[in-house]
Amino acid sequence: MARDEEEPVKQLLYYENAIIRDPLCKEAWFNKAELYMNLERFEEAIECYEKATDIDPNYYEAWLGEGHAFSALEEPEEALDYYNEALFLNPEAFMELIDKSIAENPGDPGPLVSKSQVLYMLDRYEEAIEVLNKALELDPEAADVWINRGLMLLFLERQTEALESTEKGLELDPENVFALHNRGLILIKLERFEEALESFNKEIQLGLENENSWSEKGNALVGLKEYEKALQAFNRALKFDGKCKWAWIGKGKVFTALQKDKKALEAYGRAIASDPEYAESWEQKAKVLEKLGRLEEARKCIEKYRELNT
Repeated sequence: MARDEEEPVKQLLYYENAIIRDPLCKEAWFNKAELYMNLERFEEAIECYEKATDIDPNYYEAWLGEGHAFSALEEPEEALDYYNEALFLNPEAFMELIDKSIAENPGDPGPLVSKSQVLYMLDRYEEAIEVLNKALELDPEAADVWINRGLMLLFLERQTEALESTEKGLELDPENVFALHNRGLILIKLERFEEALESFNKEIQLGLENENSWSEKGNALVGLKEYEKALQAFNRALKFDGKCKWAWIGKGKVFTALQKDKKALEAYGRAIASDPEYAESWEQKAKVLEKLGRLEEARKCIEKYRELNT
């Protein structure tokens, strides 16, 4: 065996002996994982990283390494889960890593997009937009960048700009269901309910059929005052997730509009049971209670709403 081939074998034996001596040595599992990464044995690396994070769930480097391993296996959704965990544990270190990648790859928009995603997770939307603008200077035809930029603008309540950016993304990628969903959300904000409904219908036709798509379709129908159709949409959403708070809130709004206050209260109660920390459910319930003259109960709901909104 050549000397270069012998070295990884010796290292592997060293780490395996260290693990035999102390199976709870997280550094030994991590180093073994890193060796497997260098050897491009990514599945084995993942197993070792998982051992390290089992021993220490706060082991930032191991979560990050596992993300790299899934990325190398071209499994971006899995990779993102592990990157998110690493980001949660050490956002500053994660950002430094991305900034280093940007400096080393000045002509590549990829690291800039990664940085924008981190800024998004940290609720730093203005900075995320600045980074995405730089990415678009490098690649103006990148549909995902336009779409992500639109989402950041939506969070900042800059709906007109958000719509322009999202529609540019859809020009480049007409069947992007994520963009269609976001376009619908923006159009609801702009009270352009018919166009919003078209977006959600197309999203569903293209196969993204879940509690979110049906709930938002229901919201567009509420805006159009097509209450029976809206109710059907919310019920479809609840078939995907019976605890979907947005669907229950939507049903509550339909029942309120139809003067069915008892059913509205039941719907808002279900929304609160699904997520007691979601402020809008308490606000909507308070409105119905006040209408019914149940002022003390309404006051308590308003207090809870204000508590959650502070």
